[in-house]
Amino acid sequence: MKTINLTHEFAEIQISTKHLTTLINAGAAVVDNISQYEIHARIGVFIEEFKAFFELLSLVKSQLNLDNSKNIKQYILTFSYDELLLLNQTLNEVCNGFFLQEFESQIGVPREEAYLILRFTNELIEKMESNCY
Repeated sequence: MKTINLTHEFAEIQISTKHLTTLINAGAAVVDNISQYEIHARIGVFIEEFKAFFELLSLVKSQLNLDNSKNIKQYILTFSYDELLLLNQTLNEVCNGFFLQEFESQIGVPREEAYLILRFTNELIEKMESNCY
């Protein structure tokens, strides 16, 4: 993942299909491992908003795959500050909040790589908050 453009409200990120799939899988793991009543307290949004966001990411991925006649493996997506917070909390829960027996098969990357994505989102949020980009 790579930052293309950053403001205090939005981040344009170059993301691979693999990492987009990782984010979607992390969302699914949260739904499977945290009760709908805990999601608001632990993630910061209600379950309906959480599911809607990850359904939208899945639709984006599906559309990118349909348009992938040139075999492009990197895309540029724009995330709002709030969406990055949601991704960050989701990744934090997957990496630190509960145990996944077969992490790599469920999330799509080894735990160490998921931590790198978590660190990337966390650094973006910090830069957006400090306006130092």
